[in-house]
Amino acid sequence: MTAILALALKDLTLLLRNRATLFFTFVWPLLMAIGFGLMFGGGGGDKAKMRVLLDDQDHSVASRALFDGLLALDLLALQASDTASARAQVKHGRAVALIEIPKGYGAASERLFYGVPASVRLLIDPSRQAEISMLQGLLMQVASQDLGRKLSGLGSDRKWLQTSRADSASLPEDQRQPFNNLFDALEKLPAATPSGSATDGAAPAWQPLQVTTESLQSVRRGPRNPFAISFPQGILWGLVGCLMGFATGFAQEREQGTWLRLRTGPMRSVDLLLGKALAALIALLAVQVLLLLLARLLFGLVPVSLPALASVIFASAIAFTGMMLLIASAGHTTQGVSSAGWAALMPLMMIGGGMIPLIAMPAWMAKVSAFSPMNWSLRSIEGAIWRGYAWSDYLWPLTGLLLLGVLGFAIGAYRLARALD
Repeated sequence: MTAILALALKDLTLLLRNRATLFFTFVWPLLMAIGFGLMFGGGGGDKAKMRVLLDDQDHSVASRALFDGLLALDLLALQASDTASARAQVKHGRAVALIEIPKGYGAASERLFYGVPASVRLLIDPSRQAEISMLQGLLMQVASQDLGRKLSGLGSDRKWLQTSRADSASLPEDQRQPFNNLFDALEKLPAATPSGSATDGAAPAWQPLQVTTESLQSVRRGPRNPFAISFPQGILWGLVGCLMGFATGFAQEREQGTWLRLRTGPMRSVDLLLGKALAALIALLAVQVLLLLLARLLFGLVPVSLPALASVIFASAIAFTGMMLLIASAGHTTQGVSSAGWAALMPLMMIGGGMIPLIAMPAWMAKVSAFSPMNWSLRSIEGAIWRGYAWSDYLWPLTGLLLLGVLGFAIGAYRLARALD
């Protein structure tokens, strides 16, 4: 055991002496986390296609028109869903928002220019503030287009005016008369203006749709800021940098004959590999803890669950330790191990959320992402920092990370032991 600890201490010392590896293990992920955080906080830029869920509780002609109008927009990937399942999808980041069309929407949409307008409710993922603002604008756009169609059709259909006159009959005389004057003017409007231009006379203070929002993570212990989103990505890059540093260092020691000299001593191959794995495990834990401490001290980031975060950190370190040995066994030279490692890790980072945000992925890539260990680690860290996952939500990703670590260690150790012997 003393020899294993000595080997681990040796590898950690070499890590601290290697400036390039040290930079990509600790400094680079910090720069990535801060840079992405500033970009997310600044907003702007081109917006990706958004996956939005809609629950139509009214089932009226007007609610269907709203659904069809949103469905026709190229910026949205709209899908009908019930509120219960949609809430879970929004909370877990698989959709930007849920649009609830309440009962009575159709009747309210007929009361134009007076009374309480038609309303919808947005249940949102608070990490997608830019997308939420865009979605609110798109809702108003579709509602305004529907208003224009109603006004342009007044010449052929007087039902709306008759209903509005009847509804306003209960108003006091001093309030009813202005509406009657408005209705009289609207009856004459199609004859006086070209079709479709009636919207130019709409009262500016009245809106065709009222949108209310509710955050599904409204109860939080930590502050809501963009670094709660970017630092998990930074941690992921730190894990990858640390993994590749140890894997290429392992190959370099084999090339230089260090492992051959160690193998001629009394230590077994498995002890040598355990020492290397222990050093990698300590470094992987350290980079995660360091980034989280910096996030807390510099940006006030407070996790919603420390026990869950500790479990995720440990499981991620185990998984990446196993992946390190597996990648280290993929080649006999430093260049071969480096090429094989980055070739394997870059696609996993792309589909796992480390390079391409899940919201910007095509539908097929988002489905494939669920099988990436990068996604397991990233989503679990987010769940412990700000999403507020229940323990049952961690079952699959943590199990996958631990199994990956064990299998990666077993296969990598077996291949390396055979090569060393």
